[in-house]
Amino acid sequence: MAEGILKSFDENLQVFSAGIKPEKEITSYTIEVLKEAGFDISGQFPKDIKLFEGKEFDYLITLSETAKVYCEKFSDKVNNILHFEIDDPFEEEGSIEEIFQKYRKSRDDIYNKLISVNFNPVI
Repeated sequence: MAEGILKSFDENLQVFSAGIKPEKEITSYTIEVLKEAGFDISGQFPKDIKLFEGKEFDYLITLSETAKVYCEKFSDKVNNILHFEIDDPFEEEGSIEEIFQKYRKSRDDIYNKLISVNFNPVI
């Protein structure tokens, strides 16, 4: 979700999203709730964080405590590290509408956290 939202802020931003244990594909819930809010993630796919080890970034953003701890090893290659604790709706249970509401809440939480940050490249 964060990648799709960030890319909507500025088409010149280079955004890469990855997970510690990526799924095979993005859930239909994620695609739908982002589409509802006007975010297009049709070109995205899950990636493993290991693809980015050793690379330099202006920002590293983590959305869970597990990701925060795992990504500490990247700290010497990153200018700014931001951590936002966001509930992951992936394993939520309930009716379809209840699950959609949990995905919408995560989408909105991510959006609200990201708009509070000024993403100017660090020189």
